[in-house]
Amino acid sequence: MIIQLYDHMRIIFFSMTLLLIASAAYCTDYYVNASTGSDVAIYGTSDNPWKTITYALGQISGSGHTLHVSDGTYNTSLGEVFPINVKDGVSLIGSGMDVCIIDVDGDTNSVMRCVSIIDTSTRVEGFTITGGLLTYPADLTGSGIYISAGSNVQIVNNRITDNHTVHHPWRSSMGEGIYIENSSPKILNNMVHHNNSYLDKCKA
Repeated sequence: MIIQLYDHMRIIFFSMTLLLIASAAYCTDYYVNASTGSDVAIYGTSDNPWKTITYALGQISGSGHTLHVSDGTYNTSLGEVFPINVKDGVSLIGSGMDVCIIDVDGDTNSVMRCVSIIDTSTRVEGFTITGGLLTYPADLTGSGIYISAGSNVQIVNNRITDNHTVHHPWRSSMGEGIYIENSSPKILNNMVHHNNSYLDKCKA
């Protein structure tokens, strides 16, 4: 009787362990917090969030996931690597454009790239996207958000501002705020302003 009870308890424990593992594998909500997070592989929960968007996206696989990003400024000083490459099927949801800022902050790169995002549920929402800077001879397209290769991403409720390109007289630039090529994104309720292109007068 005691042996049977022990075996029964062992089966229950094993089943609960499998359930916990399965729940972790199919978790759809992950979390980033610039102030309290840490870039450790086992993190990513609301209680133990990751620190950077870059690290979080490197940990998430598959589609149908949402990465919730808390208040803060996400820049190179924090550990972000630009451009941030949005993943197909992984939505980035910031806590609000006034308090959740993705800032290239002096680096020479785009802020965000959306390439081959075919999952129509993929969404970027609730951020200020700023500080993108592209200079010749780089590809001078999309210093804020670059969208290409048939992407159907949703860009919703963001502020996209102060992204720039510096070009030569014989090389034009396009889409300093948002650049779209061969794609059909959904762009809704965004504030897009003060994104400019400048001529490199030293090369004129």
